Amino acid sequence: MSDHRVDTLPSFIYDELINPVADNDKVGVAITDCAGEVLYSTSLFDNLLVQFQINSLQEHLRSPHIVFKSQAGILTLQQDYLQEVENEFVLWIAFKEVDEDTRKYIAAIKHIYYTFNNAGFEVVFRTSVTDQLVFYNRLLVKTFGFASSKQPEGYKITELCDADVINRIKQKVAVSGHVQNEVVTFRTLGGEKWIGLVNCHYFDGGENNPVLAWTVLDISERILYQESLRMNNIQLEKVNSQMEKFLYSTSHDLRSPLTSIFGLVNLARLESKEPVIQDYFSRIESSAMRLDNLIRDIISFSKTTYQTVKYDKVDVRSLIEKYLNSYKDNASFGTIEFEIITQCNEAVFSDPERLGVILDNLIRNAIHFFDPNKATSFVRISAASSKENVTIEIMDNGVGIPSQHLEKVFDMFYKASIHSKGAGLGLYIVKETVNTLNGNVSVESELGFGTIFRLVIPNKA
Repeated sequence: MSDHRVDTLPSFIYDELINPVADNDKVGVAITDCAGEVLYSTSLFDNLLVQFQINSLQEHLRSPHIVFKSQAGILTLQQDYLQEVENEFVLWIAFKEVDEDTRKYIAAIKHIYYTFNNAGFEVVFRTSVTDQLVFYNRLLVKTFGFASSKQPEGYKITELCDADVINRIKQKVAVSGHVQNEVVTFRTLGGEKWIGLVNCHYFDGGENNPVLAWTVLDISERILYQESLRMNNIQLEKVNSQMEKFLYSTSHDLRSPLTSIFGLVNLARLESKEPVIQDYFSRIESSAMRLDNLIRDIISFSKTTYQTVKYDKVDVRSLIEKYLNSYKDNASFGTIEFEIITQCNEAVFSDPERLGVILDNLIRNAIHFFDPNKATSFVRISAASSKENVTIEIMDNGVGIPSQHLEKVFDMFYKASIHSKGAGLGLYIVKETVNTLNGNVSVESELGFGTIFRLVIPNKA
């Protein structure tokens, strides 16, 4: 066990690991590299290996617990090591008998070794009153870019972090005894900055030699991610605001001339009764109506997508009547029987704007797809509330939806019928709005018989 390469070991390994057990008569300790070459060993460790005729440790590497029996008695040899990397150390512990004190002794030795040699997530070190490193783990060596395990010895922490920051932490520790979760910027030997979450407290170094014990978690990636997320959120809010203003302005600016077109068409109809001219006016009015419906869809989409959800008390019956009456001028309105049934035993709290968007689109859908071949057409709207949910059902006996289209009716731009005059946005907007309210919408339909839409949304009382 001679010719030890002790110069590769930091001095505090002797101070905190070797010296305390150097004269122990029960536990022998050795440190080797990953090839099994001894860097340091206590005399008891050497003597035990001689007694049990163990000439080399290399053949016993990767055997964490070995028991040797001979006339000298029973020897237990334990080793602990982490990954096989350059300059990695292996701790060997040899003992012949075990009592409670010996167990505690071994546990203490392992704790010190793990603190130095761990490959965990935190940089661990201690600093003296003069800010010099007196203890550190291997992660510190790697994180700051030191060339060897001995290089950080005597290094001042103020060379790795601004002195003002270190002094501020020391003052806090002096007042409260510790510092928790302090965000500090460090720099490597190469000048690269990294951000750590620092915990620090006083540690009794013995012989009236207090030191500061530090643990630092590298949160650089987290900080960069949070900053990136913050900037993305700012940009997203800006885009959302611009988009909302654009959609609102564009939609209302487009509806204004459409209103003029409808008025002028009605006036022009009074000027000429010629069938051809009247047909032209009807075509103009039909095209303008399609454009008006598209603009209404855009306004609805803007409301459900870009506006913040705002919950308020809602009179469901009044809201249904409001959107139902908005279609009184529709040519089909007078031929349909409408019925509203409300059983809202609990006050309803939801987003009035979004609930209105849902009702508007579903009512428009029921009116548009009524069946002119039926003797009586009806649309029945029922609503009920509980403390947990609001349930709304819209039933009609219109033309119905073919079964092969039911799974896709809520898709964007999907049209389930050739008679559809819209852009295929209405039911998509309904689905998205319901999702925003954390609700659920479903549809049942049979071609030629009619359709039922069921809506369930949370009651946010």
